[in-house]
Amino acid sequence: MSKPHSFGTWLRQQRRQRDLTQAALGELIGYATVTIRKIESEERKPSAEFAGALANYLNIPRSAQEPFLQAARQGHVPQLPAAQRPPINLPPPRNSFIGRQREQQELVRLMQPAVPRLITLVGPPGVGKTRLALQLAWATQNTFADGAYWLDLTPYRSATA
Repeated sequence: MSKPHSFGTWLRQQRRQRDLTQAALGELIGYATVTIRKIESEERKPSAEFAGALANYLNIPRSAQEPFLQAARQGHVPQLPAAQRPPINLPPPRNSFIGRQREQQELVRLMQPAVPRLITLVGPPGVGKTRLALQLAWATQNTFADGAYWLDLTPYRSATA
């Protein structure tokens, strides 16, 4: 992906990296699709309110928000601090992920910040709930500031059981 030369180009790249449409991004930050389109096409510069809503959605640290807002208002590409990646404890996948892309896309949509974040996968044993959850964790680990954390809920069994 080429380096953006303006705020509008940068915004388009950020939106596409998150696999969002202009309408979906607008809904998440509370702005009309036409506003997103005009900013991306550089017909207009973002308002301070728009830039603030975007900064909140992107989880930009408070220490970097003022420079972000200034760059956005001037139409420049924001210089964000290097993200401190949280430690990853996700186990590697044991097999390939086949045929559940539609379910994964729906779960990614449900994990957007404007939507409640408790999702429960249910079904009979062996249908792939754990594999789907693990795939989702790997795919979205950079979406949230704290990353993704694996907690194995397999019950512990005593040797006498």
